Amino acid sequence: MSSEQKLLSGSLHGAPSVVIEAIEDGADVNYKQSLAIKYAVQNNDIDLIRFLIRIGSEIPHDLLDSCTNEKVKLLVNRVKKLKKI
Repeated sequence: MSSEQKLLSGSLHGAPSVVIEAIEDGADVNYKQSLAIKYAVQNNDIDLIRFLIRIGSEIPHDLLDSCTNEKVKLLVNRVKKLKKI
């Protein structure tokens, strides 16, 4: 399994240790148009979202289109505003 596949699998299944291992192995956090952070948002995994943002994940324009969790929306919108500055 490639490091990018590990990254996506860990993000999809809410396994932060797998995500960290993938990053340590050289995975591109923005692989497949930042799919890892999309999976974290789908799972409402705020800790993983924060981690991915801290290590440089881009925030796709459509990231919140299907999000219903207000805490996730608030976090992502704050980061979007900070990145515009």
